[in-house]
Amino acid sequence: MQSRSPETTAYAQTIDELNAEKNDLAQKQEELEAQRDETAATLEEQKKQNEILREQIVAKSEEIRINQELLMQYDTHIAQKTERIAAQDILIAQLNEDVAAMFQTLRSRLRALSKKDSSSVGLQVLLDSKSYTDYLISYKMSERIAAHDQKLMDDTELSIIGLQNAQVQLKADKAALETERSKAAETQKELEAGKAELQAYYAEADALAQSMAQNVDNLNEQIQKIQEQQAHLQGIIDDVMEQIRREEEKRREEEEKRKEEAEENGTELPDEPSDEPTMSGSMVWPAPTCKVITSSYKYRPEFGAFHKGIDIACYGSAHGEPIVAAADGRVAYSNRFDEWGGGFGYFVMLDHGYDDQGRRILTIYAHCSEVFVYDGQTVSAGEHIANIGNTGDSYGAHLHFEVQVDGTDANPTAGYLPMSGVDIYG
Repeated sequence: MQSRSPETTAYAQTIDELNAEKNDLAQKQEELEAQRDETAATLEEQKKQNEILREQIVAKSEEIRINQELLMQYDTHIAQKTERIAAQDILIAQLNEDVAAMFQTLRSRLRALSKKDSSSVGLQVLLDSKSYTDYLISYKMSERIAAHDQKLMDDTELSIIGLQNAQVQLKADKAALETERSKAAETQKELEAGKAELQAYYAEADALAQSMAQNVDNLNEQIQKIQEQQAHLQGIIDDVMEQIRREEEKRREEEEKRKEEAEENGTELPDEPSDEPTMSGSMVWPAPTCKVITSSYKYRPEFGAFHKGIDIACYGSAHGEPIVAAADGRVAYSNRFDEWGGGFGYFVMLDHGYDDQGRRILTIYAHCSEVFVYDGQTVSAGEHIANIGNTGDSYGAHLHFEVQVDGTDANPTAGYLPMSGVDIYG
């Protein structure tokens, strides 16, 4: 029985562990479906149903993550097998050449011997053979052949055995490769089906939210909460914009004063580079490892309000995943210590200066688990500024990302962020 290499064993364990996780999640999904079917139409029961849907979304998201990881494992192993098969093909071709050359040398040696002993049937059989595969090398004639000729025969036989073993291994590897490819294809199908199911869960959650929004008391409660949160954030945005205005006014006054002094002194005012950030080009995606939008820039009926940004999460847990600056800029505001943060938790606001249309661009990163930057700090596009979390008024770890243009919210997905490879569910 062929033993497994440590690498193969570790790979098999990883695949088995991932498949075990998938089975556990499938069982959990069945239990959640059963719970959800038991709920009725009252507001409290709808809230319970909403919680179950959230759990299903989390579980399905985790299943998608596992299938993505499985595909990565399969792809890596398929690439390794393909490379090994290519190397075996080269080895077999070389062995074929070596054996053919040795066989021709052996024929030449034995042809001379046969002239001395024409009665040798074994030698004649070998000489009449068209290739080394037509002749059984193990046919021993040591009493008729000199020692060095016998060694040549033995070496040829060993080379043929090596060639045959390599061909057997190649055939096994090719069969294993096809099995691996079949598993990868099946996992890809499961991944796509899982994404479709997740989309259905989000659609069901939206429909349930609209149904819940019809309850006046519930809607009024949500509207009041959202209004308070938006007013809190808008107050900070207004303060930041006012501070920017005051700083710009101060710079203009200082510039005018320097010009006047230069004219009075008859000197030329040197050009000084501005340290003001400038927004140019498109932004980078603010959560490099998470590309799932769970809530878009749109009206949210369950809250009776407009969602002024996008919520970004992962397949699987997003908690602790990195948040990066979407563009070069300066930290206009950072809440690093108030976990509630007016409902936005730990959050960061970056000032990116003016765009090519003369508009002031700000970005906001909310519900962080940690914030690593401080007010006034200069940052570069792609720089790690925080980690995704679940602080403030949040139902699961995600990044709430906003774009503000002259103090007014704008759709981040409409020309600001790159959308390649992004999945949108909400």
